[in-house]
Amino acid sequence: SADCDHKSDVDRRINLAANRSGELRHVFNSKGLPMKLKLKGYKVAVEPILTYDGEASIKAARDTLAR
Repeated sequence: SADCDHKSDVDRRINLAANRSGELRHVFNSKGLPMKLKLKGYKVAVEPILTYDGEASIKAARDTLAR
């Protein structure tokens, strides 16, 4: 079903983002980098994985419900 596909896509994105965070843990755990720079790195490297195609998925779900 479409709901199951959506859930599996969300789970996949969460796993990808967690893996990316793990790859960058040396950056995020660095004592020498300011928090502002760490947040910028998160927003550039991790957040897009979670939000990619999110708006299109929401629109598709609304269109499906409207039928």
